Parts: sequence; C-alpha cells; structure tokens
Amino acid sequence: MFYRPHDNSYAFHYSQSKVGEVLNMRFEPGFNRFFDALLLGDNDPRYLPQIRDQAIAQRRPIFMRYEGEPVAYGWFGRVWDEAIGSSSHLARTLLQTFLADLGEPGFAYGQRALGHRGDRMIEKYRDEIARQLSARLASDAFATRAAAFANDDIKELLWT
Repeated sequence: MFYRPHDNSYAFHYSQSKVGEVLNMRFEPGFNRFFDALLLGDNDPRYLPQIRDQAIAQRRPIFMRYEGEPVAYGWFGRVWDEAIGSSSHLARTLLQTFLADLGEPGFAYGQRALGHRGDRMIEKYRDEIARQLSARLASDAFATRAAAFANDDIKELLWT
C-alpha cells in the first residue's frame, strides 16, 4: 500500500498468488477515509501524515490487530464468514457480478483482474446475464401488454 501525495490517493501494489502477476491499482480519493481510519486507529487525525509516513516506511500491513500485530492470513475469510456466512471468495463473486453487467468488456476485465485462466467462469456469468435479460424482457413485455388492457376487456377473468 502506498500513499501518493501528488494526487492525494492510496495505491495498491499486490503480487497475485493465483496467477503470479503484479496488480498495480490506484484508489480514488474517496477511499482515503477508509485507509486513514485504519492507519489512525484511536489517534488524533492531526498525526495522520506522520503515522502514514511511518507505516509506509516500515512496510506495515494496513490491517492490524489492536495490539499492533498484523492480522493472520486467514483473517479476511473468517471475517467475511462471520458477517455474511461465506468466505472471502464472495468479494471476487461480487466484483465479477458487477463487471458482468458491463457486458463483454466487463467479462474480459474481470477475467484478467481476478486471475481466471479459462473461460468456464466467464461462461457461467454470460449464461446468468442472458437468463436475467430474458426474464427482464419477458416481464417488461407482459407489463406493457397488461397496461394496454382496460378492466372491461378482461372483466370476465377477474374475481369479484
């Protein structure tokens, strides 16, 4: 994790274990509050620049226990599991689901960003998006057709 003062943003430099590639990503400044809060803990905000510089110089992990030790490797999965009953893989699923809404560019980006080598996962999302689109089109068609009916056109079908 790096702080970039020239654009007031944090950046992420991560070696993906799944694919063995480096992921470099800049976070929008709107995320600063989250990272600043993690760094500050209970400290006064006026100490943020000093704490941030020290954390970066020491290559301190961003997620720390209150006692000052880094969280364990499996911590993220346990926290997700406690909060929602699933492991950290949910974050990957949520990201791919969001990206799938962007169509083919989203599929391609998700495949690269999440380290999927084959097309099996992408096909799953293509199938799901196609089902959702079909259901939405059918629902819209029925709603449009129903709106065109007057009550007296279907009076004999209504229960009174």
